Amino acid sequence: MSGFGFPTGFLTAILQTSARKNNVSVDALSWEFVVMNQEEKDITQAPREGVYVRGIFLEGASWDRDNSCLAEPRPMELVISMPIIHFKPVEAKKKALKGVYNCPCYYYPVRTGTRYLLWASVPLTHSASGHHTSSL
Repeated sequence: MSGFGFPTGFLTAILQTSARKNNVSVDALSWEFVVMNQEEKDITQAPREGVYVRGIFLEGASWDRDNSCLAEPRPMELVISMPIIHFKPVEAKKKALKGVYNCPCYYYPVRTGTRYLLWASVPLTHSASGHHTSSL
């Protein structure tokens, strides 16, 4: 994803392709994010729906590969490379999931509204879920 000049256009095209394929409105689709435990060299086929994305970086947290979830950052590690993520178009869900952090994704490391891309829902460790989510 980090190689795209305008990733929003790419993601919109993926949603449109899925909407046409499944005969649904593009507005009825949202994303499901599946973080892959496989290495890039082990993935030999394209997914049936969506795309595999690499080049996403995580700031201020780490990825626990053993438990497939977001975790506290390791000491002295501010930015890490995420494993490959399957961006899968699915019919929109209205219900918020527990144990999931809606992580903002930006085009560039500068976090401003003009560089915002999307919210990616990623699983949390049980110990981290208390201070990464809030109840209103």
